[in-house]
Amino acid sequence: MKNKTLLLTVTIVTFLFSKNSKAQSFDDIFNFSHNMFSEVDNDLLDSNIKSNKSSLTKFYLAGPPIELGKLRVIYNAEYKWYQNDFTSRDSQKLIFAEDLHDIRLTTIFNYQLNTKWALNYVNFSTIKSDFKSFNFSNAYKGINAFTVGFSPKGNNNFRYGLGVTYSQEMGDALILPVAFLYYKTDNWLIDLMYPRLNVFYKLSKKVETGFMVNYDIGAFDVEFDEDAISDMEIKPEYQTTTNLTFTPQINYYISNNLNIYARAGINLISETGLTDGDYDEIENIGYEAEKMVPTFGFGLTYKIPHD
Repeated sequence: MKNKTLLLTVTIVTFLFSKNSKAQSFDDIFNFSHNMFSEVDNDLLDSNIKSNKSSLTKFYLAGPPIELGKLRVIYNAEYKWYQNDFTSRDSQKLIFAEDLHDIRLTTIFNYQLNTKWALNYVNFSTIKSDFKSFNFSNAYKGINAFTVGFSPKGNNNFRYGLGVTYSQEMGDALILPVAFLYYKTDNWLIDLMYPRLNVFYKLSKKVETGFMVNYDIGAFDVEFDEDAISDMEIKPEYQTTTNLTFTPQINYYISNNLNIYARAGINLISETGLTDGDYDEIENIGYEAEKMVPTFGFGLTYKIPHD
């Protein structure tokens, strides 16, 4: 139950309220990024993994917001491709899948009650799989959220809110509270939704710098090799990934709507594990980096033009 709650909590706070991030916001029409993680040497007997290096490629595309009086509908799609290059301790076949895919669809209904108060309903759906033998019921994850937002100054530059989420994506029905804080000036942006934090400062019209702290966790429907799992007492159904990163980033604006960015940071936690069909962790068979891993990345963003 602990793993289920953690997985759902991190999924919610990482994605439902990421719209204010400078790295990716709902002002973005298109966002592309590629991040590389350095190889880490390990010698974990149960997992049969000696070393690992990985990369993460993202594509993000948003449609134009729909305005219906006080109701605003925001929607977008995102694709993530996790590429892992595991090295075996010997000639045995590795259990873990090396290519994982994550397709996310988000729809937000924002209703402005007045200049200070707003209601939000969020439907967040994702498909996580290696797509070797696709099982929709196992790969599909769904979350619904209801939040109340308050803007003390009557604008979106300073706002905070509370809400609840509901999901059955890990078998059990879970209802969890959420909270967020967003503050923006001409030069500063502070966007906090635990455990995600974005802080950026605009050095000039063209250059912006800051850092991000992100905790990313997911459970993927994977077709495991029958020979590799034949001797396991508990058969795995899902492969899990966990990454905690601290990443300084610099943005360079080619124009008001187009910017490129580069980032370099540290992967504080890097883990790969297995769970059974009830999302209970299979003990003593997983990959955990034994030291912090450097990460490097770059990207491009095109934003909605504003007059």
